[in-house]
This record gives sequence, C-alpha cells and structure tokens, in this order.
Amino acid sequence: MLKKILLVLAALAIFAAPAGAQTSQAISLKAGFNFVSFTTALTSNAAELKTANVFVEDIYLFSAAAGSFLSAAEGTLNSLAAGKGYIIKSSAAATLTVTGAALPTIGNITLKTGFNLIGFSKVPATAVTFSQLMTAYSDIKGLYKWSPAAGTFIQVVRDTAGLPSQIDGTDPQFRSAESYFINVTADTSINYEGATIVIGTNPVVTPEKAATPAISPAAGTYTSAQSVTITCATSGTAIFYTADGTTPSASNGTAYSSAITVSATTTIKAVAVKTAMTDSDVASAAYTITIPAALPSIADIATDTIIPEVEIALGGVQASPAPSGSVYYFSGTSGAAGTMAESDIQLDDTVVKYNQTVKRYMRISGTAQPIAAGYTDRFYHGVWFTIKNSSNATVGSFSLPVDANNKFDGYIYFKETGSLKVYSYRAQNDTLYPRAPSYIPVSENWSTLVFNVSCAEAVPSNLVYLLPTRDVNCGNKYVRDYAKHIAGGLSTDTEKAVKIFEFLVNGDANGKFVYTYYNEIYPGILEQSWNTIFMPSHFLVRRQGVCNDFAELFAAMCRTHGMDVKRKSGDDSTGAGHQWNLIYLDGAWKRVDATWANSNPTIYKTFAELYPEFDATEFTTEHENKYTSNATEEY
Repeated sequence: MLKKILLVLAALAIFAAPAGAQTSQAISLKAGFNFVSFTTALTSNAAELKTANVFVEDIYLFSAAAGSFLSAAEGTLNSLAAGKGYIIKSSAAATLTVTGAALPTIGNITLKTGFNLIGFSKVPATAVTFSQLMTAYSDIKGLYKWSPAAGTFIQVVRDTAGLPSQIDGTDPQFRSAESYFINVTADTSINYEGATIVIGTNPVVTPEKAATPAISPAAGTYTSAQSVTITCATSGTAIFYTADGTTPSASNGTAYSSAITVSATTTIKAVAVKTAMTDSDVASAAYTITIPAALPSIADIATDTIIPEVEIALGGVQASPAPSGSVYYFSGTSGAAGTMAESDIQLDDTVVKYNQTVKRYMRISGTAQPIAAGYTDRFYHGVWFTIKNSSNATVGSFSLPVDANNKFDGYIYFKETGSLKVYSYRAQNDTLYPRAPSYIPVSENWSTLVFNVSCAEAVPSNLVYLLPTRDVNCGNKYVRDYAKHIAGGLSTDTEKAVKIFEFLVNGDANGKFVYTYYNEIYPGILEQSWNTIFMPSHFLVRRQGVCNDFAELFAAMCRTHGMDVKRKSGDDSTGAGHQWNLIYLDGAWKRVDATWANSNPTIYKTFAELYPEFDATEFTTEHENKYTSNATEEY
C-alpha cells in the first residue's frame, strides 16, 4: 500500500503543471483617490483586497462602454487584473501590498471612443511623454494624470491648431503601476509591451526628447551686464537661442557657441536640437539690466571763480501788495461779455543781470460759475487773457480752455519786465494754487467766473526747474543731472527726498559736505557771512558752505524731481541767522534741516520730518521759536 501512494505522488510531481513564480507589488497610497495599475496577476478579488486592508474605502473601475464606474463597495466590481486602470480611495496615507503570479502577456487593450481609464502594468524601455505620444498619434484628443497632492488632473490636450498643449506646464511620462485617462476620437487599441507605445495597428516610434537647456545665471534684475551661458544635459545636441522674443529652432535663432553678453533688458530663449530626437522644450530667462549712471565727474564744472557767475534760467515775478488769499475778479456787469478785469503786475527785475533773457510764467486757474439763467462761460469754451506793457502794447495773448466741469487752468508767459497789465474776460475766485507766495488783488464785482493768478513760482510741473526763485538755481544742468543720479531710480517723492537729504548728510565718492564759513574757504577775500554767496551748483562742487547752501542745494535737487520746496530763515537774538527747508509731501509741509543733520550724523534723522525719529518739539524750540527776527519763507 505504501509503495502505491509513493508512485501516485511521483506521477503528480512529473505531470503537474508548474506553478507561476509569486511576485509582490507595494503601492504607496495618498489619502483620497489614487490612480493605480497592478504589475502582478492578482490572486485576490476586489472584495478580498478591500477587506484585508482597512484603509481601502473603495476600488473603482471605469467602464468606457457604459460611461460609468464599477465599485467594490457597491458589489459591482469583482475581479482585478493587470492592464486595467483602477482608482483606489484610501482613508489615509498607507502602503498597499498585493501578491500574485508573474505578469502574463497583456496584449492589445481596447480603447472606446471618448474617455478610457488605462492602467500601465509595464512601460517600454524608451520613456514616452504625453506630448510625444499625442504628436505621434493624431487620434488622441487628450491625456490626463491625477495629482493626489493637488487634487486635480495634469492635462495635455490639443489646442485649436491641433497641437498638444500642456495646460499645467507639465508633460508627464508614462510610468508603470499608474493609470491615466485617455480621450480618443475613435475606437482603437493601445499596446505598450514592445519597444514603444502603439496606438491601433500602426506602430510609430516615438523619438526620445532632448533635455531642456539650462540658462545661467538665473533670470532676474541685475545692476551690471551679465555673461549668460547655456548648457544641455543631453550630449551631442546643438543649442539655438533668440534674444528678440521669438521661439528658437534649428531654422530660427543663433547657434550657441560661447557665453552671451547681456547688457540691456533682454529675454533669452533656447532650444536643444539633435538628430533622431525630438527638440527639447524651450527654456526662457528674462533679464532686467539696470546699470546705475556713472557718478558725475566733479571736474565737470570745477572753477576758481570766487563770486559765482549768475546762472539764472528765469527771472522771478513779484506782486505788491500781496495779501494772503487775494484773487482776480471779473469787473463789470453780471453776464456782460466783453468787459474786462484789469490790474498792474509789477515785475521784480533785481534777478535779471548780465543782459540775460528771461521768461515770466504765471499760472491762471478758476471756475466758470452758472448764473440764474443757466448761462456759463462754457459757452465760449475758453477764457481770454491779454498782457499789455506800460505803453499799452500787447505783449501776449492766451486763451485757456474751459472744460466740461467749467474749470480752466493754464499758464501765460512773456519776456518783458517792468509794469504790465493783465486783461481778462469774465473771471472770479477758485484757489487751485494754494501754496503760491503771492496773489494780485483787484476789486470784486459781479461775475459768472472766478480766477486766481499766482505771480511767483507759478511754473508748469514739467518746467519747475527753470525758475531760480531768486538765488536757488534749479536750472543748472549739472545740478539736475546729479539729482537724477542720486534719486532717479526711486518711485515716490518721499523716497527721493530722503535720498537727497542723506546725500547732503553723508556725501558720496566725490566727497563729504562740510559746514564752513566763507572767510575760512577764502581767507582774506571773503567775509564771514550767513548770506548766500555760492550757487547750488558751486556748493555741489566745492562741498563747503553755510546753512543757506545746504538749504538751497536741497531745494534745487528736489525741484529737479518736481517737488515743491521752500527755504525758511531768520535771525536769533544775537543776530546770527539760520536757514532750513520746508518740503511739501503727502499734503503737508515737512521740516528738514540738512545743515544740522550734516553736523550731527549719528542723530541725523531727528532733524528731518521724513523719519519717525524726527523730534518735532526740539525742532520747534531750536528753529521756529529761536530764529524769530526777520523770519521769512522763500521759494
């Protein structure tokens, strides 16, 4: 009997079919949905796999034919197989380990028109990206890869031109153990067991793609010219680049051979090209090159002139008397067209020297006011002004337009000096230039129009540098160029004012500013004085002077940038004088003393109402309450 049993076992051993080798697959799951494919021939079904792993909430299989999902939890999904795409919903991040026989031949996988969820249980040796496969097969409308981290699909779809478009800027590669949605235009099949992925019965070899070029240094803003290099990790490639914004290719652009010098704002684009390979993605790097202007040379206007030459670009205009708030009024009967307002303007000729030709600017602004009958000066579309000299000769006529809001605002200008008369038709009160130092008064009468005339420092914002305002010459090109060099790259007036103020405190490569009496600068020639002798341009060169010079240079440089700056001065009880600045920022006059800040650099911020550290109480005590005699504010 024993011999008979041994013979049966031997026979079974000889004739039984060999069992397949067991393999296992570890799948890393994220909490939520995971698109997977099995790389082994599973021995368990969906229900068993779900029961054995408590974190598996459900397993789904998409039926392209039905256009719906089968579910393990609902009992509609039973068997699991390689070559199919599954969605596993996990309650937490976990590792799912499955076992089974070695993977058999999968063969062709059927694709239905529309969306199909395909599992890649293996991949060809040659890596293939979504765009490459879509380029090879025009019947693929789109490919979709689930991103558990983002909770969305990474999509590559065809654009209106029929070309693959990477919606998310990413071109995924097909990988084993993952599943993807594929949208096709007609029924077909997919096979990935050969040397490449084949759609249908027409195998197309998808060439490998060259690596994207690397451009160095990184894109960004630089203050000097950059030497840009381009490399590619794929050996044997040729690199082509463009700097004109166009897309580079083998037929467009310059073949890269050595570093590229980028000295101006430019975008470099590069592509790598190699025979038998797909061109790389285009790399792009945008460079913003902002090279600071060279520091102006101190030799540009250096001079041995002791008493500086007059450098006035414009003469001043002064009105007398000039009570605060005075305005021009229309003089005549209400509604009468053709009557005129007339007043003398006495020009100050003391600043006009050495036969200079000057131009006077006056800003005139106002409002046309409706009368009971509904008539306004808008009917005329403008207000007419005529300038006549003492001989009653017309020296200028200007028409200022009245806008849809019945407002007018403009400038009249002329070269004559002496006493002039301004004639206007229809005018009254609207204070649109509140910080002007003086106005011209005439008698008030009935009117449909109000207007103001500012007769000092009234220049257009784009011409503010032309008016020297007595001895503060903003028109010197050297001062203007230097001011632009110091603060030209800043955006706000406050930032510019701070930069100019700190320049006067600390100086620069051309030297520091030093408070020095004039008799110390030129012993035996000049007397000790607190009065202005130097022009701002000369103080900028010599870097020696008194408080007037600090205040005037601060004013001149700020006015270069269109800021409104005054100089304030006075004498103390001993007769000693001092001068500082007022600058109009953020709707208020701010106090600044560059002289004392320069002499006390460790606490310079306490002397300027540009910083939180400004000491208002101390400043008032040591300035407004101390220099009370002959106190003046000058533009």
